[in-house]
Amino acid sequence: MGVTSKFPLLPILLGACLYLSLQALVVGVPAISGSSEAREAQVIDVIGRDGTWILPLRNGVVPSKPPLYHWLGALFSRVYGGVDEFAARFPCQLYAAITIVMVSLVAYRFAVLTQTSQGPDHPRRSALLAGAILSLSYGFYQLGCQAMVDMTFTLCTWGALSSVALTSASMWRYEGRVSPWSRCFFWLFVSLAALARGPLGAALPIILTALAGGCAIGLRRTLWELLRPTLCWLFIAIPFCWYWLAYQQGGDAFLERQIFFENLKRLSGGEYVNTEAWWFYLPSFIRTTFPWGMITLFLFIRALYRPETVSYRGRFVILWLPAIVLCSAIALVSLSSGKRHSYLLPLIPLVAIQLSVELSSILERHGVVGRRALMQVVRRVEIGLACFLLASGVGLALLADGAFAAHSLMATIQPAVEAIGERLAPLFLVAALVGILNYRSVDRICYLLWILGVLSMTGIVNLGATVKAELKGFDAMSLVWLTLRGPHEELAVIKHPFDEYFDPILFYVRRPVSLISTEDLVFSCEARMLYAARASWLSEQSGDVFRQIETVGLMRERWLSIKNDTSKDLVFFRCKSERPQDTFEPPPLQDASGSRYRMPAIERAHARDALLVFKNPFDAWRAPVSDEPMHHSERES
Repeated sequence: MGVTSKFPLLPILLGACLYLSLQALVVGVPAISGSSEAREAQVIDVIGRDGTWILPLRNGVVPSKPPLYHWLGALFSRVYGGVDEFAARFPCQLYAAITIVMVSLVAYRFAVLTQTSQGPDHPRRSALLAGAILSLSYGFYQLGCQAMVDMTFTLCTWGALSSVALTSASMWRYEGRVSPWSRCFFWLFVSLAALARGPLGAALPIILTALAGGCAIGLRRTLWELLRPTLCWLFIAIPFCWYWLAYQQGGDAFLERQIFFENLKRLSGGEYVNTEAWWFYLPSFIRTTFPWGMITLFLFIRALYRPETVSYRGRFVILWLPAIVLCSAIALVSLSSGKRHSYLLPLIPLVAIQLSVELSSILERHGVVGRRALMQVVRRVEIGLACFLLASGVGLALLADGAFAAHSLMATIQPAVEAIGERLAPLFLVAALVGILNYRSVDRICYLLWILGVLSMTGIVNLGATVKAELKGFDAMSLVWLTLRGPHEELAVIKHPFDEYFDPILFYVRRPVSLISTEDLVFSCEARMLYAARASWLSEQSGDVFRQIETVGLMRERWLSIKNDTSKDLVFFRCKSERPQDTFEPPPLQDASGSRYRMPAIERAHARDALLVFKNPFDAWRAPVSDEPMHHSERES
């Protein structure tokens, strides 16, 4: 065996810090527009507001996931000074950067196993490629920008795998055992995985490690090495203690939500579970691993017909070991009836590892001539990305300046373009100019290419998320609701228990809200209560309900207003009182801490455009909403 290069810790840490610093500029710009993000951010807000760390309830509703992500988010929000989009999302980006380092370490250990047929730079090159490929995978980047528990769970899963990778390759391969420190950290991360995703979450890192070790040294030896009695098993007491304390507070409601629904029902299927076909993860895999999944599949098929290029052990480790683990993991998650794209997030690093080791092997086999040819291709791609960033920077600068705001759709998304353009347009222009310069160093060219790729991914994903949030306008809807709220008036939502459409609005309201189930047979309108409900629910009520209503407001998403789509209209109403409606003056907007509710003036203008108040509640759900947004200059005035 030749001399093995050391693990490139400094370049990988530098790249992870650069990646995290870039995301910190834009991760808080898009407003929360999805129910998944809103649910988790609400729990963080409840912990910070009420101090309920064991079982924080969202307006009386048991959270759907264990609290590891929420605890870490609440600690960060205390340091940050509040809960907003940045405080909820930045921890996920921090976990993504740490995961990149861990995956690079695992790729390095995998590459060492092929050292008999490759050069000494093969492990180092594989580690750098794995981190770069993972950071440029669409699914990994996109889910890392969202305030969800998936990235926390991914960190715990790969923390367990990288703990095993801390053991030297010779000890793992020839002696069939791991170091005591590796076993200790392995069970610590398995326990944290259970505290991040539940009992089934702890099973994934164990299964992935067993599959990888079983293919490398044998399943029996791997299971004995990992599962033999040890004091490290005491870490399992951490999630067990939380489950016991949470059950003491939540009782049967906690068991129904956290144990039966999130684990058993999602496996077996049932009502209110997003059941998908068995092949759901096949197109989802291509989407989440884009563009590297298709490249990996192509190289895998190509290598099958050229067995002479790699030694037997190298061929097995490069091709079959990651492929077996990946296919087995996808088959495992496919057994669940409740399928989501985010469930593939912990499996994306497997693609990065396999592709990085395979690309490094190809470069080694083709020698100096092949590497020079590849550098020419890399240089052309770099110039193309630099030109793309240059055009994007100029375009963002023009859009942020209002050059195309005359168009109705552009006038609607103008605030989103301004927010992204202010942060990214200067970076795009500087990076484009640097990228056009001629570099002779291979390392500098590759590093610069990675930076340009991350910048491109950052601009595309965050601009799309910001525009999407602007077109939905849930933050403006919450402002309307608070504007209609009278002095000492409480808020209530009438919805189905599993209706998640109101969650983004509830996050921005930032105060306790009473939840009334639509499954109740009789609706009783209570005084001093401002209600919100779907217009479709109101249209199905009897005349007795309408005789109790004093004022009705109709509101819909901005994008649905442009399309004149009434399918998701919301209504706001209160009970009749002796107070004349025309003399009502809403109080100044206050947040949960008592300070004035902070929202830009442009958002207030959008909120005014989104609402129509009707004297006649019987026509509320049938009244049209103007699909002509105000011009940018009119909103500013």
